Amino acid sequence: MKWAERILFLQLVFPLLYALIYYFFTAQDTINPLANTVLFAAGLYVGQFLLWADARWFYSYYNPPTETEATTANTEEMPATPDIPQLITRSLLFILSLFPLSIYMITSTGSAMGVGVLLGILVGLAIEMIILRRDLLFFQQHFFYQLRRPATLKETDRFMYGYLAFILVVSMLVLL
Repeated sequence: MKWAERILFLQLVFPLLYALIYYFFTAQDTINPLANTVLFAAGLYVGQFLLWADARWFYSYYNPPTETEATTANTEEMPATPDIPQLITRSLLFILSLFPLSIYMITSTGSAMGVGVLLGILVGLAIEMIILRRDLLFFQQHFFYQLRRPATLKETDRFMYGYLAFILVVSMLVLL
């Protein structure tokens, strides 16, 4: 199974598991726990969809093809190295901005759908990080393209483990 297939499989299955856990932890706290869980699950899938839509459609709006890419596409020549798109939803600044946003969403809103969208994005990025971390160069081109120097394997692992710990804290705040 290729990495893209693994990511897609986990991004489709994980929200269902997360929604079940959410239901069991919050069933006694809400008036209509099933409706609340359905909204939460819908939010998880909307967050996953936003990541997918950025790679599929939105990228062309904020990063149009350059003149050399357009001429390469017209002559049907393959570039020497595969061009990894610099997606805004995978940028380091976007990921770091999710930290204060998630704290705000959990502590200041009561929206199950909004928290679901945020957790869908957080978990989707985490799944990509876990699967892509084995290829350091691809990981850096995918997530750390804004850095001036390449990150070391130790720095990449520390960032990923810190990100996963933050998701664990956010999950505990949502569930408890």
